[in-house]
Amino acid sequence: MTTEGRIKNVLVECLEIDPCLITPQSDLVTDLLADELDEIYIIMSLEEEFNIDIPDDKVYDFDTVGDIIKYITGRIK
Repeated sequence: MTTEGRIKNVLVECLEIDPCLITPQSDLVTDLLADELDEIYIIMSLEEEFNIDIPDDKVYDFDTVGDIIKYITGRIK
């Protein structure tokens, strides 16, 4: 499975939403309706899925799904 697909699966599981709603342009808050607790759960799940640590200050850089994809892709290469 691709990195993008794995990220999408994490978002579907954490937010309990239809995968069709998730695109790289999707805003976590306005489009996917994630709140602060959801964002924490997403980060923890991504850390587990990709076996990486995401610094707390990076969380504020993730506005869209594309931001997450770009960050994770850069970390696992």
